Amino acid sequence: MTDTTVPKNLTIGEFIAMNRKQRKVAWLDIPEMGGRVYVRRLTCREREQLVRERDRIAAGEDGVLRATWMAAYLCTSDGVPMFSANVPEHMEILSNLPDAIGEMIVLKAMEVNTSRPDDAAALEAAIKN
Repeated sequence: MTDTTVPKNLTIGEFIAMNRKQRKVAWLDIPEMGGRVYVRRLTCREREQLVRERDRIAAGEDGVLRATWMAAYLCTSDGVPMFSANVPEHMEILSNLPDAIGEMIVLKAMEVNTSRPDDAAALEAAIKN
């Protein structure tokens, strides 16, 4: 016997509700720092901003890509951003973290922000190469 239930058609109301819903937040222990950090799921707009920033840096303009990514992803346990890529002091703090910590944070953020496990694995492989 097969399930013939047809999913309902989403309305604009469901999209509005999703925009108001608290974003997915995941924690990551950072033993070297003696604590835990949180990373959040980005919106489509935030993701596009990161892609533009990546392209700008790849074109030779100044910037620290990993620190920019960490600024976008790191948040409180409630999903409120902790850092801003527009605040030089924040970028200084993040860009001076040990690379291993930065990699842990970015990999966890990629895991939270991908919808398929194979996407996360491919992104991890790309960072390590």
